Amino acid sequence: MFKLPSVKLLLMGWLTVSVVSCGWLPHSHTNRVSGVEPLILQQGGKFDVFLSEGYLRLAKQAELERDYDAVEQFLARGLLARQGALVDPEAISARRLPSFSVGELTDARMWLLQTLRLGAQEVYPWEAARAQTMFDCWMEEQEE
Repeated sequence: MFKLPSVKLLLMGWLTVSVVSCGWLPHSHTNRVSGVEPLILQQGGKFDVFLSEGYLRLAKQAELERDYDAVEQFLARGLLARQGALVDPEAISARRLPSFSVGELTDARMWLLQTLRLGAQEVYPWEAARAQTMFDCWMEEQEE
C-alpha cells in the first residue's frame, strides 16, 4: 500500500487550497466549496471554528446562486478564520453599497466590532460568529 508522508500531504493540501482560494482556477458550475473543508486543519478557537463554518455555508449558498464573486469572498474569509487569523467584519469600503444603506451598515459594524472587542467571541462564540457572518451577508446583499 502506497502512503504519502504527512508533511507532503499537508503541503499538497495547502497548495490546493491556495490555488482555489486565490481564484487561480476558472469558475465552473461544479461544487467547488465542499472539497475545501477537509484540506485545512482547524487552528483557531471555538469562535474561529464557528466563523469558518458560517463563511463556508455562505459560500455554498452563493455557489447555488451562481454568484461566484461572493463564493470567492466568503471562501477566503472562511479559510482565514479556519487558520485562526483575525477576521473582522467586512469593511464598509470593501463593497459598492447604495448610499441609503451606508449609515445603518456603518453603525451596525461599529456595534459588532465593539461587542467582539469586549469578548463576545469568548463568552458566546456561536452567537458572535453568527452575527459576524450575517453582517457580511447583509453587506453582500446590499451591494447586489
